[in-house]
Amino acid sequence: MTPVKGLIQQQGDDGHPDPAAGWLHRPGDAPSDDLDLAVLLLNSVDLLADPPDRLTVDWYSAVLTQAGHPDLAAALHPADLTPLRRLRERLRPVFTATSPAEAATVLNPLLAEGQAIPIAHVK
Repeated sequence: MTPVKGLIQQQGDDGHPDPAAGWLHRPGDAPSDDLDLAVLLLNSVDLLADPPDRLTVDWYSAVLTQAGHPDLAAALHPADLTPLRRLRERLRPVFTATSPAEAATVLNPLLAEGQAIPIAHVK
């Protein structure tokens, strides 16, 4: 698989993330968490690229592998792309919400559908 340039943020000589090397920080060899994977999925659309939607099996497999999830990458099939695109569009409003309450309103049904235990509470 071809590495996705700039995906994983490397540490500089001072031990801090080097912004020039990428934008996702993984300490040590730890795999990226679910939030990182959601951000990666959302960023599979790049309006400055041609074509803007770069979500393909090859691209997402490379992303998952670099993010420390080679098992997920190996299990990815072309039939997964439509549900991934649907999930990406359902997640986008969580990240564009103008308040925590709005984000929770969008996110909680997704968490319940996925049988996730955490539910976002906003005071």
